[in-house]
Amino acid sequence: MTPSRQESVYTQFIKIYLSRKDTADPGCTSNIKSSTEWLKKNVGGFSVLLSIQNIQELYPQFSGVEALSLLSVTQLAEVAAAPGQLTTAEQVTTVMTFVPDQQFASFFDNFSPKILGRENVLPSTVRSAMLQVVFNRANLSSPSVSDSVVLLWLQVRLRPLLVNLVPDHVTPYFNILAGRSCSTEKQGVTFLNSTISTLSDATKTKIQDQIALTLKGTSPLRCYGDSYSISFYSFLKSSFMGFQFPDLTTFLSLMPQDRKQQLINSMPPSDLGDFLRQTNVVGAESQLCQLYSSYLQIPLFLETESLPEPVRQRTLPCVWPMALRSSSRSEVNAWFDRGLPNYLVFLTKTQISQITSVNASCLAFQKIVSALGSYDYSVSDFTSQDVYNTIKVYLSSATAPKCYDSNNPELNSTAWFADQPKVTLTLISYYTQLVYQQVSNFNPLLLPSVSQCYAPGPVFTQLNANDSMKVLETLNRVCDSLDEQISAALTSNFGNKIDSSLITAIGNGASSFSMGQIKTISSSQLITSLSTLSTVTGWREGQAKVIVQSLLSSGEMKIDSSSSLSQLGSLVIGLPSNTFSSIISSELITASKIPSFVTNIMSAPQILQQNFVYQVELFFDIIASDSSTTMLGGPDNLSSSVLQGFTCTGVTQFSRTQVTKLVKACRRKGSRKVALMETQLTCMYNYISKFESDVTSFALYPPDMLLYYDYSLVPQSSCRSYFQELGDADFSVFSSVLSYKRTALFNNARRCMGITSTSLTADHVSVLGNMCCMLDGSYIQNSDPSILEKLKNCPDLTTDSQGTAIATLLISGNTQYGQTTTWNEATLTNLDMLTLYLPTTFYDYFGRNTKKAFLKSFLKDLKAGGVSRNKRRRLKSVIRQSIKNRSKRTTDCTVGIITQVTISDSTFPLDYDVVQFNNCLSNVTVKDNFDAITEKVDEVDYLKIVLQKLGEAYNFIIPEDQVQVLGFASRVATVDDISSWTITQADTLAALMDSSNGDWDPSLAKEIISKYLAVEGNSLGRAELNAIKGPNLCTLDLNVIQKITAQTLKEAEALNITNCTPEAKKALFNVASQSFRAVTRASPSFLLLKSFLGGASVDYIRGLVPSNISMDLETFSNLDPNVVLNLTVTEVKGLLGTNLPDLKSYENQTLVQTWIRSQYQSELNTLGLNLSGGRADPVTTATNSTTAAAATTMTTTTTTAGSGSGGSTTTGSGVRIQADAGFSFLVILAILVISQFFTI
Repeated sequence: MTPSRQESVYTQFIKIYLSRKDTADPGCTSNIKSSTEWLKKNVGGFSVLLSIQNIQELYPQFSGVEALSLLSVTQLAEVAAAPGQLTTAEQVTTVMTFVPDQQFASFFDNFSPKILGRENVLPSTVRSAMLQVVFNRANLSSPSVSDSVVLLWLQVRLRPLLVNLVPDHVTPYFNILAGRSCSTEKQGVTFLNSTISTLSDATKTKIQDQIALTLKGTSPLRCYGDSYSISFYSFLKSSFMGFQFPDLTTFLSLMPQDRKQQLINSMPPSDLGDFLRQTNVVGAESQLCQLYSSYLQIPLFLETESLPEPVRQRTLPCVWPMALRSSSRSEVNAWFDRGLPNYLVFLTKTQISQITSVNASCLAFQKIVSALGSYDYSVSDFTSQDVYNTIKVYLSSATAPKCYDSNNPELNSTAWFADQPKVTLTLISYYTQLVYQQVSNFNPLLLPSVSQCYAPGPVFTQLNANDSMKVLETLNRVCDSLDEQISAALTSNFGNKIDSSLITAIGNGASSFSMGQIKTISSSQLITSLSTLSTVTGWREGQAKVIVQSLLSSGEMKIDSSSSLSQLGSLVIGLPSNTFSSIISSELITASKIPSFVTNIMSAPQILQQNFVYQVELFFDIIASDSSTTMLGGPDNLSSSVLQGFTCTGVTQFSRTQVTKLVKACRRKGSRKVALMETQLTCMYNYISKFESDVTSFALYPPDMLLYYDYSLVPQSSCRSYFQELGDADFSVFSSVLSYKRTALFNNARRCMGITSTSLTADHVSVLGNMCCMLDGSYIQNSDPSILEKLKNCPDLTTDSQGTAIATLLISGNTQYGQTTTWNEATLTNLDMLTLYLPTTFYDYFGRNTKKAFLKSFLKDLKAGGVSRNKRRRLKSVIRQSIKNRSKRTTDCTVGIITQVTISDSTFPLDYDVVQFNNCLSNVTVKDNFDAITEKVDEVDYLKIVLQKLGEAYNFIIPEDQVQVLGFASRVATVDDISSWTITQADTLAALMDSSNGDWDPSLAKEIISKYLAVEGNSLGRAELNAIKGPNLCTLDLNVIQKITAQTLKEAEALNITNCTPEAKKALFNVASQSFRAVTRASPSFLLLKSFLGGASVDYIRGLVPSNISMDLETFSNLDPNVVLNLTVTEVKGLLGTNLPDLKSYENQTLVQTWIRSQYQSELNTLGLNLSGGRADPVTTATNSTTAAAATTMTTTTTTAGSGSGGSTTTGSGVRIQADAGFSFLVILAILVISQFFTI
């Protein structure tokens, strides 16, 4: 049957019949069970002539999915495109099994146009499944399929299936494009790009990756060509279209290695700028440097293209070495005048160091110096000093003056120095040093005036007096600060011909006069020039004493008023300590209101300060009585000095809230940190742990207090926070008794942070903070280099373990200080306090001049910062050992005669070993410069030589003014030396007893004090006790100690009598009890007598029990052992009060342990401290006896308390409270005011 006949049969018979509504069975649907059955019975082979819509008009219940086997390809396409017909991938598979391969393309020719533009009528899973069928059956990736066929598929048949493309279909899609023509590849990406708004991020990323793979391919960049006339950036833009442009790493990877240079330079600066301005395009700095290293238009690019700040910051390290190496004037100008100005703000210490490591060209170097002359160092990680150190290293890298060549028109002038005033001085300093390296005795008069400021001091000794005067006048005008050795050299040129006119002309340089010179100046000349002398800064105490003594002994000047005190100015430090006793209090009060006088008196010897305070005590009593609570304000307004006086006894009258606020107020950092002792910190914690709910709010409390936390109360989830706060604590505050807590803390920190080895990460170091100060060498040398910065803040380190480990870490080269070959003076300066602990072997990596230059500046900083003499001595000793002085055993002086000028060098006697020091130092020089020598020399062997020569100079009868300036040298004296000293004045005794010079051997201390007391009229008065202090007092015989009067002890500062014999302690306690009998309130009485309680009787101690004094364990453990062992558990509990929990911490202390063993275990258990080691309980009869005895004891205690410690009222007697060691009278006075008046 022909098709037309078939069409006629259907339209004129089948359709009409099935469409009738007037039959008993319209549509012939009766007994029909499926669409397949209906179609077979009623339409049969004619069904191919109908569309699915036609069939559904005849049989509305028709489902194409049920009749797939009877449908034509066209009808199958219609079913597949119909909304709701296909919903799963499995259904797609079923439909496509009825599409034969030869009609596969025909199916999509019918299917795709039906859903184009309305793709979402089909579920994405259906479209994805349909696309997968194409990938599986169409064989489009075969080379046998032409590009035209592929484009037909991509442009028509697959186009609606690319909407919402899934990641798994990206690779098969690009397999179709692989190996096709460039236009076909581009068309393929274009089709994907047209659907980009429907694609997921994952799909877009996959497409980006496939584009990159296509560009790499077996024939990389085959579609780019070989002419390089097209910008590689533009080519990639057209290749990636709307998809994510590759980052720098991918960008570079797309370039074949042999074409990279040409491809990078195919981009004009504008294209490179567009690329680098894209978000997150720049990753690793090394990749950016690789790009820049091949680009030939960097200066122009930097000048014309504006980049984001992060990119500029990463750009500078890449281009900086290129700029440094630029050698022609035009290149240098292009870099530094036009290209780099907007980038220099990102300079770091690393780039500064590259000036030397890269060996910058001279022209570039000049530009850098110019730029850094006005640089803002506040935003950089380097300082102007770092710049200077680098410049110095750079200029010293050649034997002749570098960057100067008379034959080179570019380098034949030094005029460029004058254009950089902020750097010029450092350069002049170094160039001046170069001059004297070549001609050591070059006449300084031939130098420009500003260069004379940096000439070596000794060269000025060749000048006569007239020339010296002219030079002094010039240097005082042009030098920022005159080097003390230059000043000493110039003043030495005047010999003993010194008058008032010379003093006036010298000005502040007068402090360079030796004591020998000063003694030759007449008192009348001193009086005439007093207006100058009083303004000089830097007087040594010995110099000031000689001047003041001359003024007073002449009778031409009296110190009897505030005006005369003010007239002395900076010379006030030379006053005898008894001066203030002859001045009425009102004049002293007036003087205390003069700022300059207060500043100067604060620099005076301690005995002078103490006498001044003593004489104006009445004035301060008035202040105390007039103080009110409103003046004190809240705890946060209290000074750190006042908070430093916190004690458990002092706060017993405060409410818990007040105590808590005081504790929290002590959380201060930096210069305002409140220095607290262990007994204060344990007391604070006992209050907080007992009464506060926020005890785990670690940030609220002083870090030092956290040292004494019960770690078992720290939640594991909060342990890191705890150790972060603890990292600011001072771990040196632990007493020897509680030092075991350091180890416990570190072990807990290890468990908290999971530290399993000696190699600490930067994070570990950051959290541990100051705990790093207690780590042994194995941790230091194996940890992250950041540990060095933490160790700089340590109050002390061990030189053997920790110092050696620090050196090992530094020498490894794996720190911010670089390899040993790059080390210089700046390295030592930047190591700062760590240099105090490093071994000699470390300093072997530095040259002699470097070490000496560093030491010269660093010693001044150490002294100004209050670093102990012992630490300074060790540093000088170690550096001296690293300088190999090879002097022969000879009686000749081969290094140079030691003079006033030699001594004025801050590194003296670094250049002299012991043999040469002895050979080159004369008795006369020692006699005239003794105070200056003892200020500089501090090694034992050297000091013995000094003492010997001093004795020879004075025929072994040393005058008192020289004894007063013995300083550190006194500690190497023998009994024979002491016998030659003149010690008649309290000032001399105080100078000798100055603890900053070290501890005395007890026998020698006794010899000195006895020698003083042997002088008629001398006794152990207030000034003497304040000078001697407790330890030295304890060296005296009991009969001497017993002569101390109650009034003297009352006026003196607190004494540490721990080392005294039991008999001496008892004697001192008895005297102290009489001294403070007028104080009837228990707490102040206890505080006044606290340091003497080692001599207290058991009755007195028992009398303190009901007084709520909260005795600290340090005091308790220093009581007479016989007293402690007679105290019951109940009595100890009452005595310790708030500090009772500390008994557990002290349980291994000898006396506490003995006391525990003497108590019944059952009674110890009542304390709730888990103490063990007590005696077994007695039998019942014994228990009854003990109970009765205890009752008797308590009755006795009550009686004693009533009679011995007084009532709870205050008499207001105005008795001064003694300061604990290290506290001034003013601080304790403030504490007294608080304890009586403070409210919150």
